[in-house]
Amino acid sequence: AAPAFTEHFYDSEDEGDESVDNGPTGGLTWDGRADHGKDQARIPLLSPFEMGNKDAAQVVAALGKAPYAEAFKAAFGADVFEHPQEAFDAAIEALGTFEQSSADFYPYSSRYDAFLA
Repeated sequence: AAPAFTEHFYDSEDEGDESVDNGPTGGLTWDGRADHGKDQARIPLLSPFEMGNKDAAQVVAALGKAPYAEAFKAAFGADVFEHPQEAFDAAIEALGTFEQSSADFYPYSSRYDAFLA
């Protein structure tokens, strides 16, 4: 049997229409640890080899001091930073959503893209 992260059981109306990208399938890490963007976003935030935060509370503390903290409160509630785990969950949900927003995440704004246009 194939590992769960290698199979994709989602059928859409666009199935077979190769002009439509249905997004990533089969896991978002080399070993299939993360099936969703929010699960993948958690990995570098808490890895000692990548961003080096010791825990979710440290991530939330930095987020609370960021220039966009007020925008984060507007999106997730004025008291979001009073609940560190909820704030961390909101942050990774936002990162996962951002990674799926093609116009924001990969806007095709390089000189080469301009040449192709």
